[in-house]
Amino acid sequence: EMVAMGVTAQLLMEGEVGEAKRVASFFARVGLPITLEQIGLSVGETANVDAVVEGAGSFEPFANLPFAVTPEKIRAAMLAGDDLGRAVMADVGDESYRRLHA
Repeated sequence: EMVAMGVTAQLLMEGEVGEAKRVASFFARVGLPITLEQIGLSVGETANVDAVVEGAGSFEPFANLPFAVTPEKIRAAMLAGDDLGRAVMADVGDESYRRLHA
């Protein structure tokens, strides 16, 4: 499930906002998480967000991207992904997610 959020964040880091929205909409329809809250995080819990940023920063395939992946970029993409997920949830809803996680 965290991979779903990671894919959205990576698309946003790559500047693929439209694709990130399309993917997040698909994730919402099939019940995958699209917000930080759905993976047990809160934007206000900086220590937990920091831990995820640190862990993501060690993801070796990031070295294959055509730009440097910094903790700041990861954090910004995670937060932008959360914002996008909330917007998608307002459009698509979260019924599938709630049904799978009841």
